[in-house]
Amino acid sequence: MEQNTESKVLIIDDDPFVLDIYSRKFKERGIAVETMRDSEATMERIRAYAPTIILLDLVMPAQDGLTLLKKLKEDSGTREYAVLLVTNTYEEEKIERGMKLGAEGYLIKAVHTPSEVVEKTKEILDRVAGKTP
Repeated sequence: MEQNTESKVLIIDDDPFVLDIYSRKFKERGIAVETMRDSEATMERIRAYAPTIILLDLVMPAQDGLTLLKKLKEDSGTREYAVLLVTNTYEEEKIERGMKLGAEGYLIKAVHTPSEVVEKTKEILDRVAGKTP
């Protein structure tokens, strides 16, 4: 298996099962991955890890994903990171707001398999190659 040493994925989701299964799928593809269960106080860790793409859940207990997405896109050190919304919310208003804030796309967890999430992420990684800080 070819090891992809350039692309780094950060998954932010409060569900440990989701983090585990997605993390395993990315590692199987040779993609570096880190996970976070809390969207609060993450800016320092995000800057330190410098992910190529962030998979972000919208519905989380401490701080919702839209609030974090807004912070990411307003911060000069993180605004260039690609963000893919991976959520179970079907609320069109939240999804539209996320896209307007600068998300690269969105996937509904209940509709897409973990392998499909990895494939969509790889498509975005290929598209943004060389664009991240």
